[in-house]
Amino acid sequence: MIHSLGELKKIAHARAKAREIVRDEEGRAVIPMTVRDDTDFLSPFSFSGKETVSDGVADFLERGALPFRHKESLTVRIYSDCIDDEEKKVYAEAIREHFFGQHLQNARRLKRNAVSAVLLFLCGAVLLGLMAILMTYSVSDILIEIVDIFAWVFIWEAVDIFCLERELLRMKQERYLRFINCKVEYLPLAH
Repeated sequence: MIHSLGELKKIAHARAKAREIVRDEEGRAVIPMTVRDDTDFLSPFSFSGKETVSDGVADFLERGALPFRHKESLTVRIYSDCIDDEEKKVYAEAIREHFFGQHLQNARRLKRNAVSAVLLFLCGAVLLGLMAILMTYSVSDILIEIVDIFAWVFIWEAVDIFCLERELLRMKQERYLRFINCKVEYLPLAH
């Protein structure tokens, strides 16, 4: 039966509230992960020469962390009967290595965004100055309006990049740091 949009929202909200966040003994939010076959746990590729998790595992962990605040400490709890003691150490480091790489990449994006925002703002300010000069020389109103529009577009883009996009990147950065410092636990499947 088709429900109204309001009813569907209420049902989804109730389901989300009913989903309890599991925490470990240290108060960390737990991301449960069941591994029945670990052949694709590690990526066959690596930039640093260190093992890293596959894209599928990384995507799973990032989606698993979505319900939690970005500043929340994390525990990855892996339920598996096919991971031996040596692999446990390798997999825990591979998780950290993947998110360390993400952290470095995101840090470069943050710097690039700051530089882009400053350059765009300066372009907008120069164009506003040009507009003022054009107004003193009684240039066509259409040209003045075009310069005005371009100036404000540059300034708005600078504000968008610096205030909005940068905040999202900082939240990601915090999440990556939480994964780098996450605790990794292994439990048998029957648990």
